[in-house]
Amino acid sequence: MRPHRRGPWIAALMQAASLAGAAHAAPSTPLEAGAEVAAKVAAIDAALLALRGADLAVIDYPVSGGPPSALVATRVAVAPAALAAVLGDARAYREAIPALVRAEVIQRRRPPGATDDEQLLEWELEIPLFNLKGKAWIRPRPGGVDLTLVEGDLAPGKLAFTWAPANPGTILMLESQANVRAAGWLFRRVASRSPFGAAAMNVTAAYVVLRAAAERALHPGDGRGRRPQAAPSAPAPSALITDAPALTDSPTLAPFRRGGAIAAVRRSDSGRLASVAVTAAVATPAPALLHWLASPATWSTFPGWKKVKPLAGDRIAIEDNLPFVDFETTWQLRRDRAGGFTALAAEGAIRGALFAWDVRAAPEDARHSVAVLSLYPRLEASGYIPRKFIAAEPLLEHGMALALAYVDAMAMASRVDTAPNPGK
Repeated sequence: MRPHRRGPWIAALMQAASLAGAAHAAPSTPLEAGAEVAAKVAAIDAALLALRGADLAVIDYPVSGGPPSALVATRVAVAPAALAAVLGDARAYREAIPALVRAEVIQRRRPPGATDDEQLLEWELEIPLFNLKGKAWIRPRPGGVDLTLVEGDLAPGKLAFTWAPANPGTILMLESQANVRAAGWLFRRVASRSPFGAAAMNVTAAYVVLRAAAERALHPGDGRGRRPQAAPSAPAPSALITDAPALTDSPTLAPFRRGGAIAAVRRSDSGRLASVAVTAAVATPAPALLHWLASPATWSTFPGWKKVKPLAGDRIAIEDNLPFVDFETTWQLRRDRAGGFTALAAEGAIRGALFAWDVRAAPEDARHSVAVLSLYPRLEASGYIPRKFIAAEPLLEHGMALALAYVDAMAMASRVDTAPNPGK
């Protein structure tokens, strides 16, 4: 099996930790490994504080021939022991993830010198159209647990959970690599539509599993408690861009931007999606980039936006060719602020959906930009399959929105970087 790759974000985390005053070292001894974990936790704690309640995702830039890699992190109002009880007990996985129809330990072993057993878990996940199944070793370690996918769908791969006390609550982070191309025809088809598709599906799965574990720890024995308590509700346009300033300007988040795309996933008090925002680094000055992004002629860069037709009054009609969803609508462009703009879906199945771009000069080099795509896509209204996915697992409302925002942001950044004289 391919070993778990140390993604580029690790170097970024170590730099971020130094900003918070944490020690950093290459892990060659148990003591140094512990220092690295402490540095990661300190950096993520600072990042979550900068995001003021939103969850964090860091998606490594894709590596040709390598598996996608991501980190997701959240703050949970429980003691570390509550998370250890969920993630170290195979029986709790079915309670945490309702679609997990099988989670059975079929083998146990204790490696030499270890104090806890490793468990071989046989699992099956029921989703619309088909099931996923395979085997994974659950391997406890101090302050965390590793799930190593050794057989079946998503294998080879690894989910590495780490938790640590913080103020407030407990930090829970997950480093994820999953072989999504080995997970059925639907996953292969989605991944084939974009060079960023595999990374998007990996971070979707990681986010859903992360929050499922957090919700199980928050609501032990209460399956209803982890489900949203209200219908989906679009944010106000001004609230959609809540996380853009921190994502572009916060010194705490700057090292993460050098390691890959970073994202903020914001949940409403009801548990529904409030918004998702993803950064894209672009080698173009901010004024030119903003002009480019606001030009309807470039919107066909978004995967699946087959035809883009400008109409009078800053309205833009979209015809899509995406499988299984209906994103055809007319967007109303609102040039409502100096450094960005907002678009509202005025017609179609996803009426009320929102997206926005905000652009700032990169703090390190004003010739480059940091762009943030903020999104509320109304996936639950976009078609039968996404509606069924979200009904089966409500956290997919957040996870799939994160994937969509990431793919769209990366596609646009790639197009700008290869276009002659963008913004002219």
